Amino acid sequence: MSVLSPPGILEPSTLWVPPRLGTYGDVVNGWATDMRIPRDLEQQRDIDCLASYGAEGRWLTTQVAMIEGRQNGKTKAVALSIALADFFVFNLEPDRIFWTSHKMSTTLDVFNTVLRLIEENPELSSRVKYICRIQSKEHIELHDGSIMAFVAREGPGGPRGLNGKRIVFDEALFLTMANMGAFLPTMSSKDNPQVMFVSSAGLASSDFLRSIQARGRRLNDPSLIMIEYKAPGGWDDPGCERGLQCDHIYGNDLNGRCAMDNQQNWMHANHALHRGRMRISVIEDESRTLRTNLEGVREFGRERMGWTELGGVPMDPDQIPKNLWAKQTDPQSSIDGEVVFAVDMNPAGTHVSIGVGGFRKDGSIHFGVIDYITGTEGVAKRLLDLTEKHETLCGVLWCPDAPIGALRKQFEDAGVFMVDVPMREYTEACGAFRNHIVDAGDAWHAGARILTTAFEGSVRVVRQEGGWIFGRRKSAGDISPLVVSVLVVKGVDDNRGADPDVYSF
Repeated sequence: MSVLSPPGILEPSTLWVPPRLGTYGDVVNGWATDMRIPRDLEQQRDIDCLASYGAEGRWLTTQVAMIEGRQNGKTKAVALSIALADFFVFNLEPDRIFWTSHKMSTTLDVFNTVLRLIEENPELSSRVKYICRIQSKEHIELHDGSIMAFVAREGPGGPRGLNGKRIVFDEALFLTMANMGAFLPTMSSKDNPQVMFVSSAGLASSDFLRSIQARGRRLNDPSLIMIEYKAPGGWDDPGCERGLQCDHIYGNDLNGRCAMDNQQNWMHANHALHRGRMRISVIEDESRTLRTNLEGVREFGRERMGWTELGGVPMDPDQIPKNLWAKQTDPQSSIDGEVVFAVDMNPAGTHVSIGVGGFRKDGSIHFGVIDYITGTEGVAKRLLDLTEKHETLCGVLWCPDAPIGALRKQFEDAGVFMVDVPMREYTEACGAFRNHIVDAGDAWHAGARILTTAFEGSVRVVRQEGGWIFGRRKSAGDISPLVVSVLVVKGVDDNRGADPDVYSF
């Protein structure tokens, strides 16, 4: 459990806060209590995280994100508390705050909530100079000149030129890169700006929200704080008895155990259930009503399971673009010096890949697949022959916790010197492999079809512990050729300084 989440408070599926000097959470929560804005313990913790500060007391990050299903209070309890505190408490000099929702109805709902708070709290109303209720121009102006405006993005192009110290993007699942191109540059001249994204899980078209999720789930982005509540699994890995064959239709006995029937999954994704603000019986009614067709299943999956829909173009900065993979192709590439071997097997145990890597004459790295073997018979003998024939930088690299671990006894009996690569190191190796291809451009392959097919079918999986790997279950086809490539590049990186002797593979 994170140190940011005391015992008894539900831990989000993702809680990422970069190292901070402190938080204004106590100020925001104290002010919200005085203004009679109800918040449960999870919401107070979320405010504490999102209101973190860094050097010179500035906001820790320029972007924060809160992703959670409807009726859990992310908008009016968490995001609005922070935005109003920024408007009424942290306004050291007059500036603007913009609250923007996708639909006008949602925008007006938040605007009316703020008006009610002002009417109920003389401390607030005494500071208000003017309230504009003209349609599409709704805003509140304080005596010091500060303005909080409420804008809908619905319509061609949406609003532009929102120049303020804070922008809150409610309903962020509808945001596009075009929106961001219009909004974000307006904040570049502000001294202490912050953008807040508030959303339910994304639609198939929610490419921008998926990019935010990818950044937050890596647990290493210094420019983003992200809190996300979701059930385990997802549309591509639901955790149902029938796996991807499950249609999630309520009451379909052919499905067996369906993850959407699991009340513990609902609890993971909806912290309001823990506080009694949402009842299991109501979610059961939603489940029966919605999960009668595919559209209803998708809605229940997004709002009550927290599962972002698949599809679209994942704008993922860690993805290896296909054009850069192709750029690192050199049919004449060969190894100059000692070599590294690695071995991996697909989950079905039908094919085993043996990879090879080493330095080229120009000092860059060559990697490739030397064998793609059907079945497991003779794999150990082949590895033994290779390691005896060629000078190696180290033993044969493998991930013993992966499916290839089933061949441990075969390798031991044959006397093959194996080097274990635990999951943590393999995760780091995947990141390093990507850097060699994308950033440094100093790792080359010969363009073998078996390896390129594995690469093109691969899918990155972000690990809860941080980092990412090429996922076996989510990728299309056998990625063992790609796995051994990652391992041999790691072996070359870890064992530099070889005596030259040319081998071509």
